[in-house]
Amino acid sequence: MTDETRAPEAVDSRPRPLVTVVVPVSNAESQMPALLDALAGQTLSKASLQVVVVDDASTDGTGATARTSDLAEVVRTPSRLGSYGARNLGIPVARADVLAFTDGDCVPEPS
Repeated sequence: MTDETRAPEAVDSRPRPLVTVVVPVSNAESQMPALLDALAGQTLSKASLQVVVVDDASTDGTGATARTSDLAEVVRTPSRLGSYGARNLGIPVARADVLAFTDGDCVPEPS
């Protein structure tokens, strides 16, 4: 395909967040509600915060639980990568210039 015939790339019309939080998780279904509630309670507005949950090939309902949150975008790894690999898979999904990381068993403070 030449430049003249290439289809235009899709434009993301969502507001650009200030911070993207990447959360690698594996088999953390029971921990997801507390984590997601804490992230939803941040002092940043919801429009300023993007949450990317990377489900590292969980065998429980981790991904489904994360999807119930209107805050989280869920990425699923094709196979178990471990926390570092899962974090790295979440980074390209980030839309903010500032990246933050937390784990599934953490409950971040509001600020």
